Amino acid sequence: MKTSLVFLRHAEVEPRFHRIFGGRLDMGLSDLGHDQASRLASWLKRFSFDAILMQRTPLSFSAW
Repeated sequence: MKTSLVFLRHAEVEPRFHRIFGGRLDMGLSDLGHDQASRLASWLKRFSFDAILMQRTPLSFSAW
C-alpha cells in the first residue's frame, strides 16, 4: 500500500501583497490568493483521498 502526504498552506492574503506583516489580523485573500485557491481546488479534484487531516485558523482567509 502506497501512502502519500500532501501539505497545503493558505493562499496569499492582502497584507502579504502589500508587504505588511499581518500576524493574527483577520484579512482576506488578495486577488492572487483567490486565483491560487481556485487553481489548487481544480488540481485537488484529480485525486481521491482516504483521509484528510486539517488544522485551520478561525480567520476568514481559511474559510471554506
